[in-house]
Amino acid sequence: MASILKNILVLLSLLFVLAFGYYLYVQKGSASLDVGNNQVSLDVQAEAADFLVKLAELKGINLDNSIFMDPRFMYLVEYSTVVEPELFGLENPFSGDTEDSRN
Repeated sequence: MASILKNILVLLSLLFVLAFGYYLYVQKGSASLDVGNNQVSLDVQAEAADFLVKLAELKGINLDNSIFMDPRFMYLVEYSTVVEPELFGLENPFSGDTEDSRN
């Protein structure tokens, strides 16, 4: 009796998953931007207006790049060093050797 109940539950859960997947597949094709709530539309318009104001502010910024042509900037020297990649660890960590054989 328990195996029959188990089989029925598995079958029902499989049917549920298939039905839910079909529902999602059908809903994907009918997705639209139909906004029924006017408040959402007003919020979107307010955010768009804020974005346009900030965009206008950013477009109004002019950067002066003459500093890069200044002789004091041209004579700056970079003192960084290149870090070469090095091998680390054992060649075969499961070999049991404790010393690195690559040295």
